[in-house]
Amino acid sequence: MVRSKRLLSILAAAAAANLVGCYPLRPYEISHSYSWNRQTFDYRPPINTWAEDPRMAQSLKMTVERRRSKTPDQSDADIVASILEDSGFRCVSRREPPGCRECQTCGKVETGYASSAEMPEVDGRRQAMGKIETMVYVGPGSAVRVLTYWKRPPVQLQSSP
Repeated sequence: MVRSKRLLSILAAAAAANLVGCYPLRPYEISHSYSWNRQTFDYRPPINTWAEDPRMAQSLKMTVERRRSKTPDQSDADIVASILEDSGFRCVSRREPPGCRECQTCGKVETGYASSAEMPEVDGRRQAMGKIETMVYVGPGSAVRVLTYWKRPPVQLQSSP
């Protein structure tokens, strides 16, 4: 019994590795995740409001540090914009703060999915529910700020039969 559980966990890990490939995905390479809190019956970060994503900002900063030595002629803001554009973001120059020539705003919109804990009738399948917008403010220098907004109908829990 213990051996079969161990074998199943090894097979599950191998299957997950094949799905993802050889390299782990970084937070800016995957769809943004909102987690359902079973105690408070809401999402974290909250839905229908802008929320900071410090994990994604930190991941971008670490990636810039690694790439800086390979591309010394590019600014940190240009490196971040390049990374994000490769991940499906659209970047444009911004004028704030004044005098920041390399400052950019990068955005991406994707489908948000309801948690099966919130909507048990979906039987573990993901149900599309609204859109998640991610905005990344790059610059000045190595500054990175990430905000997300999940625009969706309010959560309406249904009682179990």
